[in-house]
Formats: sequence, C-alpha cells, structure tokens
Amino acid sequence: MPRIPVGQTILYSVSFLFARFGAVLRICWLPALLIATIDYTVAITSANRTAQYEATGDTGVLAVNAAVSIAATLVGLFLSSIAATGVAREALGMGGADTRGPLPIGRMELRMFGAYVSYVLAVGILVVLALVVTAIAFVAAGVPLNVGPEAQELTLAAFLAAMIGLAAFTYVFVSVVRIGFFLPATVVAEKNTGLKRSYDLTQGNFLRVLAVVFVLALPLLALTMASDYLLLGEDYGLAGESAGEALTPVQDASGSLLWQALSMAIFVVVTGLMVSASAFAYRAIVQETPETNSNA
Repeated sequence: MPRIPVGQTILYSVSFLFARFGAVLRICWLPALLIATIDYTVAITSANRTAQYEATGDTGVLAVNAAVSIAATLVGLFLSSIAATGVAREALGMGGADTRGPLPIGRMELRMFGAYVSYVLAVGILVVLALVVTAIAFVAAGVPLNVGPEAQELTLAAFLAAMIGLAAFTYVFVSVVRIGFFLPATVVAEKNTGLKRSYDLTQGNFLRVLAVVFVLALPLLALTMASDYLLLGEDYGLAGESAGEALTPVQDASGSLLWQALSMAIFVVVTGLMVSASAFAYRAIVQETPETNSNA
C-alpha cells in the first residue's frame, strides 16, 4: 500500500480551505445553520422537559428527550453528509458547488448518510464490546465493579485486567480513526464501497493518518474547548454560574447563541479541512481518477 504524504496532505488541506473557501462556504453554510438551529432548539426544549421531570417525576418526558435527541442526531448526520459530499466532490475535482444548490439531495448524499449512520453504529458496537471485555476482565480478576478505584486494592490481576481494558479501547480508537478518515472520499469516488474499504485503505498508514488528523484537528479542538468555557462556562453553564452568580435567561440564551454561531464556523472549517485531507490522501493511495458517480 502506498504511503500517505503527511506534509503534502496537511498543506493541501489548508490551501484548499483558503483557495476554495467560497465553494466550501456555499456547500456548508446551510447545513451548518440548520444543525446549529436544531442543536439550540433541542437544548432549550430538553432543559424544559428535564425541569418538568424534576418537578413532577414524570419519566415520560425523559423518553421524549431521548427520542428527540436520537432524531436530532440523525438529522445532523444527514446534513453533515450533504456538506461532506459537496466538499469531497470539490476536492476530488468533480465540482458542482456552483450548480447543485445550497442543499442538494441525491443518491450520493444518501449513500454518504448511510455510510455515516453505519459508521456511528459501528463505533457504538465497538465501544459496547470494549466495555464488556473490560468488565469481564475485572470480574475474572476478582475486582468488584460497584466499588470505586480508590477503595480497591491494586493487585497483579487487577493490573492485568486494566491492561486488557486499555487494549480493548485502544483497538476501538484505532478502528474509529482508520474507518472514518477515508469514508467521505471513498463514498464519493467509488460506486461500491463501505466501512471495510475505508479501513483497508489505511493499512500501513495509521500513524500517518493520525498525524494528519492531529495537526488539523488540535487547534480547532482547543478553540472549541476555549469557546465552551468562555461562552458556556464549566459543565456547559456560564462562567458566572460556576462562580455562584445568578444568571438571567437572556444571559444564558445569548451565551448559547454565541456558541452556536462559533460552532457553525467551526463546522465549515472542520468539514473543509478533514474532507479535503481525506480526498487528497485517497488520491495518493489509489493513484487513479475517481469514478464519476451519478447523482440523479
């Protein structure tokens, strides 16, 4: 398997974002706006239902919260699929940002959505399996699962169980990165693809993929964490609240709205950077012209 050129991939991704920012913005602005609107609405309504549960003890509102959250996640994945498809087409030289409208929905976008849903489900299954393996390891080591680590005696068996759990979650992390990195590019460039294809393309390239993701994502992650703290405060409350100061609904809403506006900008930048990096690395690995995928 050819090697991914780490430096060239990062340089291309950054230069693509700046050189094609107009196209990236045309592709991503409406999905970003809709995702932020849905996120803000769900957060407000969920907080109201949670307050209702605390006042009445009605568990039905918690079920509604769960259903709304799942629905919002699926819609968010669909909107992200539209943005990723458009950016991948641009990065792979297939174009269409100027002619396909602000919210194109075709077979390619639906395939991307199916791939994203499959990816999320696969990640969830891997996490559950890692938790089960870890729990079995600790039970076999005689470590009670209902006791905090500070109250447990460190034994060789407990240490080995912890190492097994660490290995299980390391496998999950590696799989998540390997499957996810090439997913946007393969869905757009190939007619018949899947999670395994994306996973296989990273063979012998995991550390290179990890380096690309780390360099591109770390500054944005730091910005996101800083904005969370400055605009929403600790534990997603405003900084004044964490200091014991009273907050008005207007203050809380304004902080959340500012955070949503920043999250829209971050969504556009992350999509432009990560998807273009996926496309460039894909071309370096496959070394052939992508297939023309019909979107009718």
